Amino acid sequence: MYLSKLEVDFETAGKLYLTDLYRWHQHSWDLFPGRNHEKRQFLTRLDPVAPGFRFYTLSAIEPVCPKWVPRESFQVKKIHESFLSYTLYRFDLRANPTKKIKSFNEKGEEKKNGKRIALLKEEDLLQWLNRKAEANGFEVIQNPKPEIEPPVQNAFFKDKSFRGSHFGAVFKGILKVKDPALFKKAFLEGIGSAKSFGFGMLLLQPVK
Repeated sequence: MYLSKLEVDFETAGKLYLTDLYRWHQHSWDLFPGRNHEKRQFLTRLDPVAPGFRFYTLSAIEPVCPKWVPRESFQVKKIHESFLSYTLYRFDLRANPTKKIKSFNEKGEEKKNGKRIALLKEEDLLQWLNRKAEANGFEVIQNPKPEIEPPVQNAFFKDKSFRGSHFGAVFKGILKVKDPALFKKAFLEGIGSAKSFGFGMLLLQPVK
């Protein structure tokens, strides 16, 4: 696996029309030239860090520096398998916490796929985090209590028309691995929904 990080200032991002998550979604393929016809096999994360943006990818294949990024602003680190052999990690997760509710058609019949709505209250966000942890082979240490940054709405456009939005929340804390196989799967595939729009990547630091 490879973790890449690039930094772009606001001026450059503006010239490239990197104004929303859909634009970043499109430009992320520039790190993997010739593969944009394939199924996406990498995670991304976008953080606004003045005076610009910091963009991460986690992928099975080694990314390349896009032409629109100065070489000195692009870094790639190979992740060895031993990195996932620890029990405790500090984590930083930007996710799209949602829940599915029932929805109905014009005849009043329940649709097969319900509607997803964003979770905004801190209590709901913490419960969501703990549920995802249990389902993905780890538990979140509650002392110290995990930090939760308030959700921020991220609108995205396609063909200059508004297409929707995602709420992104940031979770930080310490986790303990309970099931290494499930945990590895979560690290590689991400957590939660809207992964192609920059959500779900676990940034980890082993606690030794």
